[in-house]
Amino acid sequence: MRQSIRIEQKPVDHLLQLLNPNELQGVLDRVILNISSKIEYRHLLDRLKNTIENKEPRIVLKTSRQHYVLHVKDIIHLEADGAYTSFYTTTQKIVVSKNIKYYQNMLDNSFIRCHQSHLINSKHILGIDKKGLLQLTNDSLIPVSVRNKPKIIKLINNFNTLRKVS
Repeated sequence: MRQSIRIEQKPVDHLLQLLNPNELQGVLDRVILNISSKIEYRHLLDRLKNTIENKEPRIVLKTSRQHYVLHVKDIIHLEADGAYTSFYTTTQKIVVSKNIKYYQNMLDNSFIRCHQSHLINSKHILGIDKKGLLQLTNDSLIPVSVRNKPKIIKLINNFNTLRKVS
């Protein structure tokens, strides 16, 4: 008479007291296949997650002459000029015919409105001088409004990595 001893909830998890070596091998093969499938599934999920996280966000800027596709990380700052906005990137300046508020709502939270006319990428801040001007990685000096100065100084003080000021 065969009796099973219940180990867990699944049929794979039963052992018979009178063990047949072939049956035991079959059970072990199914367990190993199950475990390896879960490991492979987790590996695929991790790869997918890394792909999604490492995908750099982009933005398309339309001018009368061209469509520009920019990586958001390459945008240093934006400057408002009425209904126009100038984008200063690591390589160029692009003027588009939409106001800065339109782009402020589109860009992620690493962009900060430091002044009525300026939206900066906080990842490109090198420092702030005594006059309250932000120095950015492209050597631009950007004014900071009195109202936004405490927020900007707090942001700079919370940087976790040292930034080299040239």
